[in-house]
Amino acid sequence: MNLWVKIMRFRATPILYSSGVTPRRLKIAEKRLQRQRDKWALFPEYWPKQTAEEDIREGDRLHIELQIKHRIERAHEWIKARKLMRDDHHGKEYYEYWQTCSYPADPERLLGIIKDGYERLLDIKRELNRARFLGKLTTETIQNTEKQRDGESYKDAFFRRLRAAREKAERLHPELFVNNK
Repeated sequence: MNLWVKIMRFRATPILYSSGVTPRRLKIAEKRLQRQRDKWALFPEYWPKQTAEEDIREGDRLHIELQIKHRIERAHEWIKARKLMRDDHHGKEYYEYWQTCSYPADPERLLGIIKDGYERLLDIKRELNRARFLGKLTTETIQNTEKQRDGESYKDAFFRRLRAAREKAERLHPELFVNNK
């Protein structure tokens, strides 16, 4: 078994709970049952048979069943994603990207990354590196203490310095600027 797939970034699902019968929920359930009785006023055989407490307990039971079903489906999606990563010969790269990316840690996102393919992952990594580089370049330009020229606004001086920095960066790293002229 590949050890690199053992520990993965994930978003925990909330713990199952039931708030039980409270005075507020009891009042709301009684009003709901009364509305149903009023709707079928002429047909008492269609009136709800349960009490407000039974209605609340039934609602809680259905809510917990739905949460359990959702948790099971989510666990199966994680299992599927981890299997796809283990079986893919680029799985380690997917794993490393997943551990550091800023996507929400949901199995649907991971499956999407894997299904997009390795070339798409490389494109994303290139774009991220480019964005990081340009962010660093912008920060350096802002911190640049080159003086404003006479009659030049602060904004014009900033863009002049940014343009000069970008030209320098294009000379040093032309691969980052191939598609973005």
